[in-house]
Amino acid sequence: MDLQHSISQFFGALEGLDYAPRNPTINTQAMLRAWAGLCGHLSPEEFAAAAGLWLRQDRYKQWPSPGAVICLAEEQRQALVLSGDEARGLLLQRAAGRDHNRIPCLTASDVAALNGDGFLLHTDAQVSAGMMAGIQAMGGWRAFGHSDPSDPSARKAFRDAYNAGSKRRQAAAQLSTTGAAKRLRLEGA
Repeated sequence: MDLQHSISQFFGALEGLDYAPRNPTINTQAMLRAWAGLCGHLSPEEFAAAAGLWLRQDRYKQWPSPGAVICLAEEQRQALVLSGDEARGLLLQRAAGRDHNRIPCLTASDVAALNGDGFLLHTDAQVSAGMMAGIQAMGGWRAFGHSDPSDPSARKAFRDAYNAGSKRRQAAAQLSTTGAAKRLRLEGA
């Protein structure tokens, strides 16, 4: 499958779900070529995963910009290798302009249920869960929001809680990979 095919499938899904195009006068083929040019650095699989994620979390019923899908793809790449310090930095960035009375949420449906009083920590559920563990280790969202970003004890509390979750995820992934390898050897593949 090539990238243009993935983009075309995404366009079909948007049309099938009755999403309103941003500009209905633009030729679909021209838009397909433009998206392929802008998203050319993504593999078809990365694009399809990000597009699917956008469809699951969107509430605006309007076609996204290519940049919105690219940002989701980049977040997915980061989620694969995010350390505790990187997760904290990303969370500080995402929370920088936000009112600290808003509620961090683990899922897009939680955000929707709060009618704008919440925000999504991260598009990857595992990263969101690790971030939430880090926030709780620092004393909750208000404490996190009012903490000094350069405070080493706050950084350590967040990092340790986040990384503990990461180590559990890595161990689970290693066990499932080991189990799959054993099954392959047993089946003679």
